[in-house]
Amino acid sequence: MADNSSPFRLLWPEIDDTESAKAASRLGVFGAALFSLGVAGLVTYGLLRTHAAVSWASSAAYLDTVIFAVLAFGIFKLWRSAAIAALVLFVAEQALAAIQAHGMVGFVMPILLTLFMISGVRGTVLFHRFSRQGVVGGDA
Repeated sequence: MADNSSPFRLLWPEIDDTESAKAASRLGVFGAALFSLGVAGLVTYGLLRTHAAVSWASSAAYLDTVIFAVLAFGIFKLWRSAAIAALVLFVAEQALAAIQAHGMVGFVMPILLTLFMISGVRGTVLFHRFSRQGVVGGDA
């Protein structure tokens, strides 16, 4: 199994067998779940703080949390389509938020979550490649 003990390897893990691919895909699970919980928490906090009624925007945000929770489950099950969908949807949402805010809305967290979701894609894709080839060790 790959040595992913350095801080850099947390963000971009080395993948050389099925076990390291599973470990990398778990970063995608973490990223999608963290985004889902974060959005749900922020929307709930906003609704409770302002005592506002549930609007279309907050309903859409809750739907977004459900979608990312389902995608996190799919990444946990090593579904390549779920990992790719989570990455594409997250990047699209961040781009849309930046366009609507006329600039950058956040910097560190979106980059970290993007790297985690990229690791999820790498992990799920390489897991299936290694398991199909029956590779014990390889280069990725």
